Amino acid sequence: PTEDFIIYTRTVNGPREKNEGLYQILNPEDRQPGWRNRGQIMKYDFATGISSPLTHRYKGVSASNVTDDGSKMLFMVYDQDFVKRPSSLASLYLLDLTTMKAECLVEKEGFMKGAVISPDGTKVALTASPEAFGGVGKNLPDGMVPNMYDSQLYVMDIASREITPLTRDFDPSVNDMRWSRADGCIYFSADDRDRKSLFRANPVNGKVESLGVPEDYVMRYSLAANAPVVAYAGQSSDNSVRLYSLDTRKLKHTVRDDLNPVRTAGLRISPTHDWSFRTSRGDTVHARYNLPIDYVEGKKYPVIVYYYGGCNPVQRLLETTYNPQLFASHGFVSMVINPSGAAGFGQEFAARHVATAGEGVADDIIEGVKQFTAEHSFVDADKIGCCGASYGGFMTQY
Repeated sequence: PTEDFIIYTRTVNGPREKNEGLYQILNPEDRQPGWRNRGQIMKYDFATGISSPLTHRYKGVSASNVTDDGSKMLFMVYDQDFVKRPSSLASLYLLDLTTMKAECLVEKEGFMKGAVISPDGTKVALTASPEAFGGVGKNLPDGMVPNMYDSQLYVMDIASREITPLTRDFDPSVNDMRWSRADGCIYFSADDRDRKSLFRANPVNGKVESLGVPEDYVMRYSLAANAPVVAYAGQSSDNSVRLYSLDTRKLKHTVRDDLNPVRTAGLRISPTHDWSFRTSRGDTVHARYNLPIDYVEGKKYPVIVYYYGGCNPVQRLLETTYNPQLFASHGFVSMVINPSGAAGFGQEFAARHVATAGEGVADDIIEGVKQFTAEHSFVDADKIGCCGASYGGFMTQY
């Protein structure tokens, strides 16, 4: 972070005497190798070549970032409590790298995910679910429990400890974030329905805006240290990876490298078509489909329906597992549904997944397939298969 030193985390084995009680009973070392491993935050000094530990090694820790002047570091410490929800707890600390005194900013918050300190060291950007910090970011009807996978963006004033939600009325689910030195805004990626795009938030006025990324899925991005420039790589459902630079003042995107011609050479791509339907519960569920490569008008085709059916939407990627293009190349209509319960469609939509054990999600999938079959004459209604992984595997069995 500075010209003088770097901060890094190394993996160490936590001392046995520090891991006792229920945690040891549930996770005996001989049954789950590596569960005693912990992170230890280190500081490497360029002038002396010496690495010094900044934290103890008996709890899980992660370093966030360092202020511009190199005087303070933000880090998180993790605890577990398996007898109640949530079982994972995080505490946020601000460490003075000169005095080595640590100040706890947030203690054992069960719904906090990430933190980044502002360049001037006065504020902290936080990602957390709607239940965090006393529910200040919650935007749901009474009686509904938020989906923990639905992430919101918050800002804490360090002096007052006041926490302000920035995305309470913002449907996309926030992923990782960066605080720009160039314009003072917080840049972040977010699941926006079945796309993953880039946004920025002004911590002063609370304004959140899209950066207008032309690709469906942003794989990674980076901010220039002191210039209004973002570099990012992304792909879409019908093309492979492209590298871009973005002028954040003019919101101008420039392609710097295009790997699509190389990675798709010799492949036939079936265009992706959008489709949506209204469920019996009144939700709008979004889906998409690809026709067989050698599609013939008037012919009926078997269908493979794929879904996650859980907390995360099935994103638009050309290079992915359970690939729609692969199914299409073998003569199938490939259909992807993002039923209720997925983050990125708003808090209420995501919350429909909580404590349902698949019941409402399965209804969405079945209703969607029936409506899709009724509306598209190319579907062979007697030849429909389904598949999914993780929660989607459970939905397939269900």
